Amino acid sequence: MKKSYQIKVYGRVQGVGFRWFTQNLAQEYHIVGWVQNKNDGTVDMKIQGDAIDVTSFLEKLKQGPGPYSHVEKIIKQSIALFESNNFAIR
Repeated sequence: MKKSYQIKVYGRVQGVGFRWFTQNLAQEYHIVGWVQNKNDGTVDMKIQGDAIDVTSFLEKLKQGPGPYSHVEKIIKQSIALFESNNFAIR
């Protein structure tokens, strides 16, 4: 069953390879959508995939790309399904 979410990630998530890390994770877990930096220092994304893959993706996302990043919290909000066939960095 497909799930779609709008995600906002707080912490040290800009300038540390977070979007690239997110795109690679999305490909690994067959997630479609996009990720982008926001002016307030957060990262926004829209994701969609099978429920189990989305859960695994979000668990790995919390770990971040390495020692220079730090995810403080992830806010997720359910949204309507959308059309996409890839995961883009914006």
